[in-house]
Amino acid sequence: MKNIVIKKLALSKANFIQYLVIKNKTYNMKQFLLFALLLFCTVLYAQEQIKYEGGEIYIVAQDNETDKEIFKKPYGKIISIEYDAFYKSYYILFQTQDGATGFGLEFIKEFEVPDGVSFRMKEKGKNNFYDVFDRLEESGIMIIISKEVVDGVYRSYQILNTKKV
Repeated sequence: MKNIVIKKLALSKANFIQYLVIKNKTYNMKQFLLFALLLFCTVLYAQEQIKYEGGEIYIVAQDNETDKEIFKKPYGKIISIEYDAFYKSYYILFQTQDGATGFGLEFIKEFEVPDGVSFRMKEKGKNNFYDVFDRLEESGIMIIISKEVVDGVYRSYQILNTKKV
């Protein structure tokens, strides 16, 4: 009887040690899978953030009836443009004579234009609406047209000569 109890106890110890080894391997596998998932999410997130640098930004005033350009003047130098592909939003940072400034644009809707797709956007934190023509990938150009018309004139921002980072 004593032998049976000792064997059962020994078997229980062996099973317990085997259980610990299996559990430890499972724990390491869980760590690996968690690490792989985090790595995948990081790569996925990085692909959704597209960044451009360099170039200039101009402010342009145009007649609302004829689209004739009234004036175009340099407004600043682009420091960076970040595009979030998931939210379809932009953050534009540029240097003016008065210092660095920037603004963000939030996606409202997409619409078709003859040479592709453009966006209706709202300035973050403000009630300003814009039509955005993003051709940064193809030609380093972005045009942001204000929906506000004052005295028959609307303004736009033209961003030129940017490069993808």
